[in-house]
Amino acid sequence: MLGVTSDALRWSELYRVAGSLDPAAIKVAFVFVLIGYGTKAGVAPMHSWLPDAHAEAPSPVSAMLSANMLTVAVYAILRFKAVADRTVGAVFTGNLVIGLGLLSVTIAAVLLLVQRDYKRLFAYSSIEHIGIAMIGFGIGGVGVFAGAWHLLNHALAKSTAFYGAGWVLLRHEHKMLDRVAGLLRQMPLAGSAIVIAGVALAGLPPFGLFASDVLITVAAYTARPGVAYLFLSLLTLAFATLLYHVLRMGLGEPAEAGRAVGARSRALQSAAVSINLAALGAIGLRVPSDLAVLLEAIVRMFDVRTMMP
Repeated sequence: MLGVTSDALRWSELYRVAGSLDPAAIKVAFVFVLIGYGTKAGVAPMHSWLPDAHAEAPSPVSAMLSANMLTVAVYAILRFKAVADRTVGAVFTGNLVIGLGLLSVTIAAVLLLVQRDYKRLFAYSSIEHIGIAMIGFGIGGVGVFAGAWHLLNHALAKSTAFYGAGWVLLRHEHKMLDRVAGLLRQMPLAGSAIVIAGVALAGLPPFGLFASDVLITVAAYTARPGVAYLFLSLLTLAFATLLYHVLRMGLGEPAEAGRAVGARSRALQSAAVSINLAALGAIGLRVPSDLAVLLEAIVRMFDVRTMMP
């Protein structure tokens, strides 16, 4: 292909010549794309690095990894998927993407049950939410719109959760779930960040993740009812587990007094948490009109050929 045009690696050129590419080679290439970028996105079974990295990194870095790096890696997968769809059709690529998405949600839902570290809890939640978005992208059509909307809301909610967790870590100097409680009384802003972000990540209204979860479930049911039933069962397990832990952290009697946080650190944490909470609350269930235009442009740009009838 490099001999055909000097612009062979431009996306527009790849889209133009995709129909003439070797389907077998494109299938192999797309599998390698899923392995490479799927690793960076924390997609199962290439996810093993993610819980350790998110748990041990400074909390602002954890927020950046979860909100930005994972999202960009999924974007790269979609770029290559749009090329592969034109060569081998959307069924092959869609099956792979849906399969990895379901595997990610399954593994995350199970491992969320046994977490004792609140940063690792949010890390496994990231694996779950990337899997949810992947299922939407694999289905196509409205699933792509919902998947993009899901990634945006996840980025806001998860960065809020990690900023709140970082503030708690500064005060308590440990990450043990069973030793943290009563944050809404002890650290009102940090506790609010964790509880509100947890409710959003659990897919409850009035947050945008509720809307994207519903859209992806409906799209899955229209295309493949069996996938939808499995997906909904896993979501229920994962969301109930996460909600239990964040409510336990926020409510009840404070387990430990902790140490005082310096004024400068407190000011920085307050600013980060407040900005994220404001953004998360501003979006809510309704997609702003300007943002809806951008999301619709994403669907057109990727030209995902829907698996839905």
